[in-house]
Amino acid sequence: MPRFEEIVYYTIFVLILRELNALLDIHKHFYVISLRLIMIFDFHHLKKANINYIAHGIRVIKVSIILITLGVIGIIHALFPFTFVETVSNGVKKIADEMSHF
Repeated sequence: MPRFEEIVYYTIFVLILRELNALLDIHKHFYVISLRLIMIFDFHHLKKANINYIAHGIRVIKVSIILITLGVIGIIHALFPFTFVETVSNGVKKIADEMSHF
């Protein structure tokens, strides 16, 4: 019967091998991840959206403030489920509808 120390060492060894295997799998996905990171930056976004810098900024700030407010309301709803029953879902649907028309 193996000693306790041998079991612990074997378990640690297996865990290390699993972590190394996971790290080796990362390289396969690195290309896809790097492409997604490149897609974060679009220096022609304003031109494609046919909007100027100020109008774009105002629109994004407005939507961001609404989303932050909905997030706070969602936290309040989580703590007190009888409040703001449909506020967050209706707000998100309204923003999604508005964004589809931009």
